[in-house]
Amino acid sequence: MQGTATAQTQATANAQVQAQATADAWTQASVMQRLTHQPVQPSYIFYTVRPGDTVESIARRFHDVAWLIRRRNGGLWTMAPGQQIRVWQWPFGAPYHVIVRTMTDTPRYYTVRAGDTLSAIAAALHSDVGTLAGENNLGASDLIYSGQSLVLHHYTVRLRGALVPGVPASALHTGLLLTDVSNLVGIDAALVKGLVYHETGWQMVRGASGEIGMVQIMPYMANWVERALIGYHVDPNVPVYNALEGALLLAYYLDETNRDAHKSLALYHSGDTFSNERNGIYIRTIESLRDYFYHHPQAGF
Repeated sequence: MQGTATAQTQATANAQVQAQATADAWTQASVMQRLTHQPVQPSYIFYTVRPGDTVESIARRFHDVAWLIRRRNGGLWTMAPGQQIRVWQWPFGAPYHVIVRTMTDTPRYYTVRAGDTLSAIAAALHSDVGTLAGENNLGASDLIYSGQSLVLHHYTVRLRGALVPGVPASALHTGLLLTDVSNLVGIDAALVKGLVYHETGWQMVRGASGEIGMVQIMPYMANWVERALIGYHVDPNVPVYNALEGALLLAYYLDETNRDAHKSLALYHSGDTFSNERNGIYIRTIESLRDYFYHHPQAGF
């Protein structure tokens, strides 16, 4: 009998382990499906500064951007070991943790009896008249009757961690990649998509004057973005880093022009803010494309 009980206990434990493994696999599959078809929401963690750390070394470790780390953490002109700073979790390629929110409903049912009142029923269900009436679509003039079934929903929210295998950037359609990168940088995705579409139609091409990739960034500007903003070298010939450099450069211009989109686009296009026909045509075209992508956010997913 003892052996039978032990075997049953082991079988129950194995079933629980299998059920948990199935739940974890379902969660990962669900998150992966979302990440390859819907924009990612930037996820951040706190990092404790170690001796010898610099903003640039931390940025390199987390695939973050030194300029954004400073903006996110009050400047960081001085940084000491033990200090906690907020860094992003790079969503492309490397596994990272997410918090999954699930909601379950445990409804309670009550059958109305003769002499019942709504207030008495609400008290018996540990609720209030307004909540009970709302969940049963009862208006102020509605009467309850004997035999009627009422329901009171009870929702429980659970948060659990899940390790997500990072989605390779190459697995994403270009429109979604540009949206994800824009969200990481904190810039209007429709504006970025409009600019990049006007530059190259979202294609990785080399310009006649040496411009690189879909964002058509000049080699010297790519080097400047790496040194002044990112803090370490990335390859602008790789689509995700090309998109990152273009989005960062536009974000920097927006920052420098006090969020003036016209001046920022002119700087991106020609390096100046002159109100001339060349800049004007460029700006109006991108604004038209931005309007389209604003109203069609999933275009290119």
